[in-house]
Amino acid sequence: MLVNGISEKKTETLRFKGFALNTCAAVESNILLNKGITDIGGFVIPQAIMSNNKDEALERVFKSGLYFLFTFVSPFLALPLMNKHFLKSNNIVKNFSGYQLRILEVSKKYLTKDGEYFKEGVRKTAKRLFNVSINLTKP
Repeated sequence: MLVNGISEKKTETLRFKGFALNTCAAVESNILLNKGITDIGGFVIPQAIMSNNKDEALERVFKSGLYFLFTFVSPFLALPLMNKHFLKSNNIVKNFSGYQLRILEVSKKYLTKDGEYFKEGVRKTAKRLFNVSINLTKP
C-alpha cells in the first residue's frame, strides 16, 4: 500500500512493511469499511454484551446487522445500478454490452464539480479506453 504526502511541492511515498500496517492503512483509506468496523467494535459488541438476556442481545445484534446492511452494503449495490441508469437515460451509453461497460471506469475526481466537468472526464476516458471522440450534447 502506498501513502502519498499532502504537500503539493514534494510528494513522498511511504511503504509500510508488514501485514498489520498494510491492513490498517487499507482500512483507514476505505471510509465505509472504517466506519463499519468502528461501529461493530465500538457500538454493537458492547451493546450486545451489556444486554439483560440472550433474547435482547440477539435483538440488538439483529438490529445492528440490518443497520450495517442498509448503511454499508446498499451503496455497493445501488450505486452501480444508478450509474448505469443515468448513463443510459442521458444517452451517454447505448447499452452495457462489451466495451461500452468500461465507461464506468471514469475517475472519481470527475464527480467532484459539475456536469460539464463530468462530461470532460467521460470524453477523456472514452479517448483513453476506446480511442474515440464522443459528443455529449443533447440533440
